[in-house]
Amino acid sequence: MDGPQIGARWPGRYATVLAEDPGTSVLSFTSFGLIARQNDIGAYDQASSIALWKDEKSGVRTLQLHTEADAIVLELSAAVKEERTLDGRQDGGSSVRWEYDRHFSVGIGNDAPEWVRAGLAR
Repeated sequence: MDGPQIGARWPGRYATVLAEDPGTSVLSFTSFGLIARQNDIGAYDQASSIALWKDEKSGVRTLQLHTEADAIVLELSAAVKEERTLDGRQDGGSSVRWEYDRHFSVGIGNDAPEWVRAGLAR
């Protein structure tokens, strides 16, 4: 539970260090409510980055929540990767690495309750 998830903040510097381990992927995220509170204060640049993804193939990705959207869908793919131990033994390609494919925003549209349409949920 933090402010915007961008590469220059602590998730980009510290939490995603875990992604340096071969075959590891990291997703850090926060609620839009905390970001909205920070935006309302006005002391910082306006932000909508609710998540940060990092893997060894695509690097760091900042996931933005658009103002009309209610959620983000994150699509990942499983990539087979062969791992080896320090003494040279192989796992026969039984390891899987999660890789970023794409993300997109979704909304519930006009069927949303009034408190959601009025923005009171944010």
